[in-house]
Amino acid sequence: MFPNPKPFFDQPPFSGQQRNRNLRLSAERYPDRLVDVRHAKRVMQRIVMPADGSWAYAENQKSATTSTYAALYELTFGVKLSAHMDENIADWADQSPQNLDKAQVFYQLAQFENSIEALDKAFRFSVIRNPVERAASSFHFICFTQKKSLRQFYADRVRMNVLGFDWDNDPYTQTGFSKFLHYVEQEAAMVRTAGRLADPHFRPQAMNMSLELLDPHLVFRVDDLAEGLDTLAHNLGRPALAQETSQARLNAQPERQTYTSEMALIERVYADDFEIYESASLQLRKDWTIPNRAL
Repeated sequence: MFPNPKPFFDQPPFSGQQRNRNLRLSAERYPDRLVDVRHAKRVMQRIVMPADGSWAYAENQKSATTSTYAALYELTFGVKLSAHMDENIADWADQSPQNLDKAQVFYQLAQFENSIEALDKAFRFSVIRNPVERAASSFHFICFTQKKSLRQFYADRVRMNVLGFDWDNDPYTQTGFSKFLHYVEQEAAMVRTAGRLADPHFRPQAMNMSLELLDPHLVFRVDDLAEGLDTLAHNLGRPALAQETSQARLNAQPERQTYTSEMALIERVYADDFEIYESASLQLRKDWTIPNRAL
C-alpha cells in the first residue's frame, strides 16, 4: 500500500444548497472559465479528484469509466478495489468504482471547496472512445434499459417517444438508431436554453470531458487504455498497473449492426468528438488545443 497522507476528504460531499452555492461562487470567481452557474454545473460535475489532489479525471460515460476508476483507485491507494456492490439495476455488478464519493475518497469538483484551485495543481486527463462505436453502444444501452424496464433513461425514453420513437418497433433497428441520433442532437443543442442536460451516456463526449475547464495534460483513447494508464502511473510516480486492472471492461451489449448508412449523421452529431479522437495521444500535451465550439 502506498503511503497516502490524505486518503479521505475531511468533509462529506456538498449536496443541495451547499453544492449550488459552490457552483455560484466558482462561476463568480472564474468568469473567464465558467460562463454561468448552469455551465459550472455541467462541467464541474464531470471532473473528479481524490482527496490528495494528485489527479483530475474528466469522466466520460460509455468510454471505459469503470475500468478507469478501478485503475485510479489502485494508483491512488496502492490496493485493488475489492469492495463490491450490485444494486441489480442491470446485467453487470461492477458498479462500485463509480460510487466512491460515498466513501469520501473521490469527489466531483462541485462537491468540495476551493475545487478550481485544486484542479489547477492536479495532473489532468480524460479518455475518449471511437465516436462511431460509442454511438452504437449508447443506442443499444438505452434500448437495453427499455427491454428491462429500468428506471435509468426513462425520462429520455419518454421524450424520445413524444418525438416519434416507437419503443415497440424501433429498438435495435436502423430506423431507431437514426431517430436516436436526431434526439441526441436536439438534446445537446438545448443545453443553453432548456436547463436540462442531455444524459452523459449518449451526449457528445466533448460535453463530458469539459476540456474548456480541464485544460488536460493528457487525453488518450479507449483503444490505448493500458498504455494511457501506464503514462498516468509514470507521471504520478506509481508502478505500472497489472494487465487485469488496466484492461477495458466495456459493458456487454447485443451484437451491434454497423449502421453505415448513418455515418454522415454520426459525424454531424459528434463532430467535436471526432476532432478530439483524432488529436488524442499518449504523449503529454501542455499545449493542448481545445476544439473551437460554443459552450
